[in-house]
Amino acid sequence: ALVPEAIVRATRFTGIEAEGISARIARLLFPDARIRHEDFTRAAMPAGFDLAIGMLQADHQGVLGELLFREHYVALTARDWQPATPAIGRRLERSQLSRAALALAAPTASLLGSVQRVLERLDLGGANCVRLRHYGAVPELVRGTDLVAIVPQMFADAVAARHDLRVWQLPDGTSYDVMMVWHQSVNGDPAQRWLREQVRHLFGQGRIAANEPVDCASLG
Repeated sequence: ALVPEAIVRATRFTGIEAEGISARIARLLFPDARIRHEDFTRAAMPAGFDLAIGMLQADHQGVLGELLFREHYVALTARDWQPATPAIGRRLERSQLSRAALALAAPTASLLGSVQRVLERLDLGGANCVRLRHYGAVPELVRGTDLVAIVPQMFADAVAARHDLRVWQLPDGTSYDVMMVWHQSVNGDPAQRWLREQVRHLFGQGRIAANEPVDCASLG
């Protein structure tokens, strides 16, 4: 649904899922796409691929990348939920999170790893958490309990008002980058440059974007 109309009919998608169950679910949800069950960081990206988009840490030689936007994790709770110690505004500190019952939603293995890294940055890596396979269960779960769900900002913005939920900011360092990567052999191709511009327009509005490609091997 997010693909620009100008390219949707000529676009073929390949999805890569590190976790087997997620790969099987993706094949059912996207029957027209090719879903590969493998580790993205080790997956081959031949020149025939136009673009890859996601939380990428690609370090393949000959692959260029560009930051599309930086997304932040936030906490989502019932409207009347309050931390154990008074909060300053709409921000939760690590000490308050450590005393809360947490819920994590991670439909894919890559998202699970991303959320887990956020918890480790907050020294909450060993915390007991309710883990959910799908975001769809989050709104009703937190609305009827004292759970604090750690979710991406975009998801929280989409559901908070509709389900009468409260969004809390988290401490610094709880963000992740969504990248666009492509093979350097097509970097100067006019059609490929046009495609990248369409993707920038789609994702870049109102978000942190970088316009200069970088060699992904230098990002690690």
